[in-house]
Amino acid sequence: MKRLIASTIILLLASPLAQANNHKSYHKARVVNVSPVYEYVAVTRNIESCPTISYSKQHNATVIGSVIGGSIAHATSNKRHKVINTIAGAIIGGAIGHKIDHHSKQTAQSYCDTKVHRQTTSKQRVLKGYEVSYVKKGRTYQTFSKNKPNKHIRIYH
Repeated sequence: MKRLIASTIILLLASPLAQANNHKSYHKARVVNVSPVYEYVAVTRNIESCPTISYSKQHNATVIGSVIGGSIAHATSNKRHKVINTIAGAIIGGAIGHKIDHHSKQTAQSYCDTKVHRQTTSKQRVLKGYEVSYVKKGRTYQTFSKNKPNKHIRIYH
């Protein structure tokens, strides 16, 4: 029982000392040189083509309107004025058909049918980090940092 109590007391006393060791101390060192470090990475891209396929709506309403207008005028007129009424009906029907064509919003369409032709691989330069030279106690050291340092860096013990 005495050993258990003694062990517990030793652990309780040693615990703050162990935690104090987790707080790292550091010194500031003056940065004398910073050089960017790059690496080349292979980048693959798809080469695509987009042949535009177009079609246009045919403007048949004018012709259809002329035929319908002329037919109706021909069928409803008397023998004496058939030719003149047929021509007048065709003109009026064509004008109405032209108005329908003119107000139609969808006159032409085009769309792209994207297809992958091939893939190309190229090298791309990517910033990896910085090679940092610093002075501590009169001696020059080097380290690597992912971030660009300021005038001073922290050196942890």
